[in-house]
Amino acid sequence: LGEEGLFATSSQDNLGKSDSATQDVHEPNRDASMRYVYLLESIEHPDQHYIGLSDDLRTRLAAHNAGQSSHTAKFRPWRLVTYLAFTDPEKAKALERYLKSGSGHAFARKRLW
Repeated sequence: LGEEGLFATSSQDNLGKSDSATQDVHEPNRDASMRYVYLLESIEHPDQHYIGLSDDLRTRLAAHNAGQSSHTAKFRPWRLVTYLAFTDPEKAKALERYLKSGSGHAFARKRLW
């Protein structure tokens, strides 16, 4: 993904936060606004997945689990499986769009879930 993206699997404690021990020397400016492409898996229906985009990952996950999204309310609660952070919003949007495509689904199934 290069310098504009950061790949991470997540724990609930580390949503959208950088760990200085794992920070790359070439990481973009921390003050830049980040956009997150995220992959969710239903806890009660593990065959159900959701791919989304947000600039506030913690709040967005809480909204999914509160039933505030019609696309995810039926299969809540959700757990965050993977997220990718971008400083370039267009690259984040392009990745989300790709992951929602047929070949993107295949890639995510093999590499990200």
